[in-house]
Amino acid sequence: MALEDTLALIDEEVKTMVDSNFAVNLSYTELVPSIDDSGLTFPSVSNNKIDTLELITCVLFIDVRKSTEISSSHHNKTLVKLYSAFVRSMVQAANYHGGKVRNIIGDRVMVVFDSKDCIKNAVNTAILLNSVSKYIINKHFRHNEIQCGIGIDYGKMQVVKTGSKKRGEENREYKALVWLGNTANIASKLTDVANKKIEYTEYVIEYMDNWHFLSGLMNPDSSKLSPFLGALTPLPSEPTKRKVSLSEKEFLRRISDSTLGVGFDLLGEIKSFKKNHKSIKTKSILITEEVYKLLSKNYPEMQCVKEGHWKVQSHIDKSFYSGVVYGADTFYIAAQKL
Repeated sequence: MALEDTLALIDEEVKTMVDSNFAVNLSYTELVPSIDDSGLTFPSVSNNKIDTLELITCVLFIDVRKSTEISSSHHNKTLVKLYSAFVRSMVQAANYHGGKVRNIIGDRVMVVFDSKDCIKNAVNTAILLNSVSKYIINKHFRHNEIQCGIGIDYGKMQVVKTGSKKRGEENREYKALVWLGNTANIASKLTDVANKKIEYTEYVIEYMDNWHFLSGLMNPDSSKLSPFLGALTPLPSEPTKRKVSLSEKEFLRRISDSTLGVGFDLLGEIKSFKKNHKSIKTKSILITEEVYKLLSKNYPEMQCVKEGHWKVQSHIDKSFYSGVVYGADTFYIAAQKL
């Protein structure tokens, strides 16, 4: 087929698939679909339709930290052994709590769970994967440099079968599942920041609080106030020096121009500030607020919940997820004892 004919064919197919008459049929499932699931079809140009599935569940990603540095510091034969052992062990561990591996890209593994008990199964899987990477992979890979990040989110995902039919040995290479919705994206982004050092800037501000001028305008005598207001706390009779620590974002939000110097809040005046560079390391397993709440509510008997392993993770970028992120470094003692 000539190039012009190929381009014309692609143009016609794209036009058909984005047309308003092209039907997207959606069915609900509680089971993780596979590439050959009967509820999924390739987009059919001749029938003007595509069949997709919707699943409410947990998705988990695990990824090796500093894989670029590891790749550059070891021979290819060592890397072949390392990544083969890592991916194989992650797949085996994921299966233990019913996880279904649905994507492997390099050293990143995606695991999805059937809807029933998906929160419990996903968290148990994360703990198992963390245990294997920390105490089994590093036990045999003696450089002890394999660290992993794991991210989990819960929500609705629409599953779409993409690619095209192709005969012969490469048939499966032309098929893929696409997981639409924020759930997979958020879990993947949490994986990117799990078990990593986050650097941030903190400002220690000393400022003069100039609200004192209002003290002459307000009468703190509670006898003259209505019973609904109660007693007022007397305002200072002169400027008061105060000190506060702020993130860079909060600092920039609260400063302003002032005829006296640099203004702070409405009636403050900055006298000095110190810029501190700090860093924290996130936990190896990160979960969203939704996962944490459902875990705590429905599975309070789990050891990681009873013993309070999950801690709020601060200074994580809010651009991909606005909720609270919780983290833990939980592992199974059995793996440590091997």
